[in-house]
Amino acid sequence: MGKASITDIDNLSDMVGGIGGLMDSWDQAARNLGQSIKEEHNELLDRLRVFTMAMEDSLDALLEATRAVEVTERVLDDARAELASCQASDNEHQDCGSEASAVDAAKDDLQKAQEELDEARERHRLTCALHEEAEAVVHLSGQDLVSMADTIAAAGPAITPFADAATGRLRAAHDEALAYATGGPRGVQGSNDGHAGSLSVGAAASAAASSWLDWRPSLDRPITPDVLANRLNIDLSTGEALAARFVQDDSTFNRHVERLRTQYAEAKGPLDVQRVQQGIRRDLVGRYAELLVERACAPLCTRVDTQRTESLEGGRCTRIDLVLEGLRTPMILGRGERLGAPAGANLAIEVKAGRSDYLAQEAEHMEFQAKGHHEVAQASAILCTRNIKDLDPDEEKSLRERMRAAGSPIIGMLPRKEELDQICTNLIHRQTGGRPW
Repeated sequence: MGKASITDIDNLSDMVGGIGGLMDSWDQAARNLGQSIKEEHNELLDRLRVFTMAMEDSLDALLEATRAVEVTERVLDDARAELASCQASDNEHQDCGSEASAVDAAKDDLQKAQEELDEARERHRLTCALHEEAEAVVHLSGQDLVSMADTIAAAGPAITPFADAATGRLRAAHDEALAYATGGPRGVQGSNDGHAGSLSVGAAASAAASSWLDWRPSLDRPITPDVLANRLNIDLSTGEALAARFVQDDSTFNRHVERLRTQYAEAKGPLDVQRVQQGIRRDLVGRYAELLVERACAPLCTRVDTQRTESLEGGRCTRIDLVLEGLRTPMILGRGERLGAPAGANLAIEVKAGRSDYLAQEAEHMEFQAKGHHEVAQASAILCTRNIKDLDPDEEKSLRERMRAAGSPIIGMLPRKEELDQICTNLIHRQTGGRPW
């Protein structure tokens, strides 16, 4: 067999560079797709603003039509009074024709005003219905936008290990061919696509998690923001140990974990792995964040009510993540209205685990959720990931002001979304024997 040619060796080198080029093309395509979806969402927001203006205009028209009916009713009453006065006159030659005509004209005006009022009511009903539908579409679009962002973010890490492995094998083949062609020493280099064995939660982390769960507050002083912030400021190892505990004692979290473990163990390639990662970032992390806040706050109250459904005006309803019932000691989450509650009161909490773009997209939905908080608690707050600090300063200020005006201020106390993703990713990875991620 002849020795490998320089052309063959160069081809191997070109293939290595080609894989890098494919990864660059993927990154650019992902950015373009994300921008396209964001633009479509912005178009929907523009349309929602049009529907909002139409709804407001129809309300103004309805109020104007109502006032017109009230005015014509008074005119008719006055005309009738004038006719009655004329007819009651002792002058038998008194002509009451003009008064009677005024009554007839007032009746016609009232009938016309009533018809216009009925039309205004129907227009307002339709514009309200259209606005509600548009609002729902925008909310779903926002969720799709965030989901797509997570998908794009997950796809790169899902593909990279396979690309790295292929690159490693090609480089090894290149080195082997070059050594063979030049007569140099040949040998198999360490494999570039191996992976460490299964991870395990260490004894120190498990002890830290037990201490965290067994924590009891001092009841002789109010609970201040720094206390809760410290509770939620966990490191990676403690977070993983808590996740292992949640698997054991929360059925919903356990179901998510079992489903994702099975999908991951049966993954055939990058796309399957990508779907698992998306499920981790969307479903598992969301539930993990809720459990983290629930267990952090449980010692502060007599009972934690989770996922409470609260009915609102207009037949709509909202689901509240957590209601801390019967606070054992006063709780202060900041300065301002609805940021403090006395002992014995209730505190409503919404949990938002996401990157900065997700938090910004959820603003309108959070304002709606805040209405439910007012029904069940004297104080309320939205606890979110620290990614809120990644927003543009003006955008962050606007979001905080909107939530404060809604009565449920938003506070960035949870670990960053990337840290929560890592905790839950490691949980699934550890439980599936360390297959390549």
